[in-house]
Amino acid sequence: MALMDFIKKQFIDIIQWTEEGDGTLAWRFPMAEMEIQNGASLTVRESQMAVFVNEGKVADVFGPGMYKLTTQTIPVLTYLKNWDKLFQSPFKSDVYFFSTRQQIDQKWGTPQPITIRDKDFGAVRLRAFGNYAYRIVDPKAFYTEISGTRASYPVGDLEGQLRGLVLQNISNAIAGSGVPFLDLAANQVMSMIFDGLFDRYPTLKIVFVEHAFTWILPLMWRMDAIYEARKQWVDIKRKPSDYVKDHIKFTTQPLDYPEDKTELMRAFEWMECEKILLFSSDYPHWTFDDPRWLVKHLPEPAREAVMFRNGLNTYHLPDTVPALEGQVRVF
Repeated sequence: MALMDFIKKQFIDIIQWTEEGDGTLAWRFPMAEMEIQNGASLTVRESQMAVFVNEGKVADVFGPGMYKLTTQTIPVLTYLKNWDKLFQSPFKSDVYFFSTRQQIDQKWGTPQPITIRDKDFGAVRLRAFGNYAYRIVDPKAFYTEISGTRASYPVGDLEGQLRGLVLQNISNAIAGSGVPFLDLAANQVMSMIFDGLFDRYPTLKIVFVEHAFTWILPLMWRMDAIYEARKQWVDIKRKPSDYVKDHIKFTTQPLDYPEDKTELMRAFEWMECEKILLFSSDYPHWTFDDPRWLVKHLPEPAREAVMFRNGLNTYHLPDTVPALEGQVRVF
């Protein structure tokens, strides 16, 4: 009797996974030399799926729920070794749990600028950064193609592959689109506004860095005209130009301007530059913009906002920082 009690202790009667933290996509239930008791309980929680593997082959997949493991719940296991033998028909099998939760805040970015050929500007170097999220929807495919027999598979092991796919597809899409450089940003602005992005995420802020800015003024005029003409079919709450002024910022470099500088000053006023511009110089590159020149041409009421106040507010920077040796304040 004592021997039988000892043997029975080697059987598993509860199989479950309580995730201890973030970052694990797949986890193998620790079997050691134990066997699963016929009638054992399998608990698969919401945001999980479980896969039974026998002799290297997937036997069955379970979604969220509580299961009593019998030949009725896993018909394929009727063919497994020891199913109909001693100790209430125990069987040996590996059980893998997979997290189906959204893996959020996964970052991607171009480690080096992407060079594309533009008909107006020639060779243009673009950089892009962002976040994405994903989740496992087919644990059987993930097991057979990605995680395999490892005891656990962390998010970090998949990160490089996914980031590479994102960058490759972005590069191919931009290079093959034939869309002019300036239109890339214009298309994104129109999509974000008319798709209602800022209504869904009212605290979202977007900054276009080194993408010029004079093109936004005629785009605001155009979007406002579209809105007025098709207001009853457009699902946004305000004029598109209002979204631009509240949610989008543009750095001032590179600064394009006509020969008559008064036209630039009018454009500053029309676009309400104090709401959308952030000063940038691109120093020490040879194409850098001199802050003294910009201050002179900005509308006086907008100078403080453009030259530093908008930058402080956008990036939550301190109001004061120690001056470096040789620095001279230009405004």
